Amino acid sequence: MKKKFIIAIPILFMIIPVLLFLFKPKQPSFLFPSAPTPTPITIPSIQQTPIIIITPGIQYNPNSEQKIRERIDNKQPLSQQDTKTKNSIRSSLQNKSGSPVTTNLFRVDYLFNNDIFQVEILTTNIEAAKKQAVDWFLSQGFTEIGICDLPVSFYLSWNVKQELQKSGQQISFNSLPDFCQ
Repeated sequence: MKKKFIIAIPILFMIIPVLLFLFKPKQPSFLFPSAPTPTPITIPSIQQTPIIIITPGIQYNPNSEQKIRERIDNKQPLSQQDTKTKNSIRSSLQNKSGSPVTTNLFRVDYLFNNDIFQVEILTTNIEAAKKQAVDWFLSQGFTEIGICDLPVSFYLSWNVKQELQKSGQQISFNSLPDFCQ
């Protein structure tokens, strides 16, 4: 009898969980509510304001940032000479975005979709880099008016920003060539 009891106990421990699983009561549906339906919201339009980029030690000129935005939004027709020069550079880039020139002081990027040129300053000698970049545009055949109307805009590379911040210099940075004011 003891032998049958010893065999029956493990069998009961195996059968009871199976029976509980098979005959468990159904969960009421109110315990699992359906996911809420998202409600669409309307975001009011954002009025364009001048971009003021705050980087410790570096103050971007908000007037030049606004002028760049206006020149992009309200493109002025270029002269024949400036159009020819721009098309020549675009052709050299196979009508895609790209960098037509890089030096140790600056890199010029042409953004095809926006049809603009941006110049990344790669040195803390900002004035020399801007002058050399403007000279490059002039040497390609652009006029000063064309450089302004394209528009050509400047920005500081991440490394340059870090160096200027570490040095503690206070910089007022103009994103446009000086003659585009």
